[in-house]
Amino acid sequence: MRLISHTSLISALALSGGLSAPLYAAGDLNYPLVDTMQDQSFDLAGEAITCPATGEALYGQDAQYTGTASDYTDSEDRTVTDNVTG
Repeated sequence: MRLISHTSLISALALSGGLSAPLYAAGDLNYPLVDTMQDQSFDLAGEAITCPATGEALYGQDAQYTGTASDYTDSEDRTVTDNVTG
């Protein structure tokens, strides 16, 4: 198996136009999507940058979208319940 770095993946997505728009509109989902809490955008070298504006290169990174906050319950039996996705 060949492993690639996150920087290589971001570079590939940016060059392919993959970061120009979200894959799905929020209304297209029929299940809850838990936010990753990512709050930084990055350039092709992996350096933190100000989030790009719509139409700019590298627009559409995870930090530019918000979703439902994660919510977990410790069941006190060595399991955890995800209260958002079930």
